[in-house]
Amino acid sequence: MSLADALIARQHVFAQCRDRVRSRLTRHGPFTLDDLAIATRFPSRTVLLVVADMLRRSELAVEDGRVRLRAEPSMGGRRLPATRPELSAERRDPSQVLASYATELARLRPDPALLWTQRWLTVESAVHRARTVAVGDPAAHPVVLLLGDDDAVSPLIAYLIPDANLVVIDIDQAVLSMLEELARGLRVRITTIHHDLSEGAPPLGRIRPTSVVCDPFPTADGSFEAAFWTVAAALLPEHGSLFTTTQPSHKPLGYSWRAQQRLEELGFVITGAEAVASAYELFDFELTAYERDLVAGSGLMMYVSHTKSLLHAIKVREFRPPADQTDALAVSPLNMGDHYLTQQVGLNTQREIVRTRGPRPKAPAAVPALASSASVRLDPYVIFRPPGPAAAASPGDQSLSALSWQRYEYELAADEEELLTALADGVDLASLDLEEQRLALCVRAIQSWTRPT
Repeated sequence: MSLADALIARQHVFAQCRDRVRSRLTRHGPFTLDDLAIATRFPSRTVLLVVADMLRRSELAVEDGRVRLRAEPSMGGRRLPATRPELSAERRDPSQVLASYATELARLRPDPALLWTQRWLTVESAVHRARTVAVGDPAAHPVVLLLGDDDAVSPLIAYLIPDANLVVIDIDQAVLSMLEELARGLRVRITTIHHDLSEGAPPLGRIRPTSVVCDPFPTADGSFEAAFWTVAAALLPEHGSLFTTTQPSHKPLGYSWRAQQRLEELGFVITGAEAVASAYELFDFELTAYERDLVAGSGLMMYVSHTKSLLHAIKVREFRPPADQTDALAVSPLNMGDHYLTQQVGLNTQREIVRTRGPRPKAPAAVPALASSASVRLDPYVIFRPPGPAAAASPGDQSLSALSWQRYEYELAADEEELLTALADGVDLASLDLEEQRLALCVRAIQSWTRPT
C-alpha cells in the first residue's frame, strides 16, 4: 500500500466522500461523475480520486459514462428518484434561446481573472439562478442589481423579465463587454458600470434596486461575503430581495455558519435555500496529467468543479453603517496570489489581466516568474491531525517522519518522506510522475477542506 492509498482509505475527508458516494449510488445511482460530485457535495477532483480508488478495488463499475455499484442492492423493485436540481424538467429551457446563449457565452468569455476570484457557473446553473431571481422579485417594475456577473446571469434575467431594469457593476471591463454583446444577441437592455467595490459605494445615482444578486467568494469568518451583503443592505428598500450563495462543497458542513450570522446581523432573513443549486465549471487548464489519464481511462466525463447553495433573503430592517466607518461600503479584496490556480496559470499573467481590465490600470508590479503548471505546498499538521477542536493543536517541532503515521497504520518509506519534504517546500506538479501527482493531489484535497479560504 502506498501513502496515497493509505490517505484515501483512512483520512477522514476521503472517508466521508467515499461514504457519500456509496450512499448516493445505493439510493439514486448510477450517476455521471459531475452528477455524483453534485449529489455528494464534494469537489469533483476529490470525488475523482475516491471513484478511481473504488474502481481499482472493483467496488464500482462504469457503464455508458455512468458510475454504479458493482453489487447493486435490492430496493424492493424500485429506486428512489434522483435529486440533482439541475436536471429537473421544469428548470430546462425548451427553447432555442439557451442553446444560442450557451454558444455565444463560450465564444465571448474572456480569460478568467483568478485574482478577482472568477469561477464560472455552468449554463444550467446560470439559467436556474436567473429563473430564481425572476420568480423571487415581486416588484411591479423590478430593478435588479448584480454585484459582479462573470457568470453572465444578467442577460437571462433581462430575457425572463422584459420590463425589468438590469444594472451590473463589475471590476472587469472584459466581463462588461461580454454582457453587452450577449444582451444585444438576446435583444435585451443592461446598464453596465465599471467600478471597484473596494473603493466604496457604487455610483448608482438615483437607481434604487428592488433585488441584489451577488456570488461572493466564501470565507471562514464570513467577512468577504458580508462586505457584499453590506452594500446590498445599504441599497435595498425594506422587503427588498438578496440572492446570494453560501456553503461551498469544497468545505465541511458548517463552514458558512458565521457568514449566515452576519447576514442576519445586517437585517436579512433567509426565506429560501437550495442546496447545491449552483454548479461551477472546471477550467480546461485545471487537471493534472494524472487526472486526465483517470478520466480518459475510465470512460467518464468531468466538467463540474464544485457547488454552492443558493440563498434568497429578504431585508426586514433598515441598515445604517456606523458614522465612524466611512469605508463601511468598501469591499476589501482577497489575496488570491498564492492560490494554486493563480500559480498554475502564472501570477504575472493574472496581474496583467487586472492591470488592463480593471477600472484604473496601473503599472504592473515586478514579481518573480512562477511555474506554468500547478504547485502544491504541504502542511503536514493539517494532513495528519484529527478533525474537530483537536485540529488546532500543533504537534510541535517534529520532522515529517516523526508525525502520527500510526493513526493510518502506515510506515513511511524513505522515498515518500523525500517527496513530502519536497511538497513542504513547494513543488511543481508537472515535475512529478503520475503516482507522485496522485499523492500531491491527495494533499491538496485535504488542505483545501481545512484551510480558511
